[in-house]
Amino acid sequence: MNHLKKAPILLLLVATLLLQACGANYEAEEECNFVINSVGQRVSWNDQVPVKVFIHKSVPTQFHGAIKNALSQWDNSLSSRPIFEFGGVITHGEGASQDKASVIYWKEEWVGGKPGEQARTTVFWIGNQIREADIQINAQDFDFTAEAQAVNGAVDLESLMVHELGHVLGLAHSADETNKVSVMAERLASGTLRRVPAKQDIDALRCEY
Repeated sequence: MNHLKKAPILLLLVATLLLQACGANYEAEEECNFVINSVGQRVSWNDQVPVKVFIHKSVPTQFHGAIKNALSQWDNSLSSRPIFEFGGVITHGEGASQDKASVIYWKEEWVGGKPGEQARTTVFWIGNQIREADIQINAQDFDFTAEAQAVNGAVDLESLMVHELGHVLGLAHSADETNKVSVMAERLASGTLRRVPAKQDIDALRCEY
């Protein structure tokens, strides 16, 4: 009887030791303005770049050029290697979901979000590895422009996409709320151009890429 009672405890102890032996040792990393996971690591695509990004069929064709320019802005800022790849236009799907494709959606109905959101990026990751990221653009509450110059009363789509693509790469909002230079500043006022990553954005990106 005594042996039968001790067996479950022994098995539990062995299992615990095996888990400890197989478990990875995580060290906290410098934040670098990235999203940080529960063990203090930066969440990113790591070496899984370039990231292929698709445009959903819902996005008006007049804005495709602005989105491609935004992808190029990040590539140009890093210069050492491409970090984005345009995947073309995709027809399936309706919004952010884990379908193994990173997609930009145009939403005429902004359901489940805040009216003040110009766009929302949803990032799916495991551990510190991003697997997919989807962007939804709030076309219900905002007017957008793809003109070369700023337009009063409209949001510059290229500037907005540069910001949201920063989230796709794992970047968080700029910690300095008064900072109007970083493309990762939390707010983009209508009639404002902010299309080129600032030095602090590039420095942050180089922590990972």
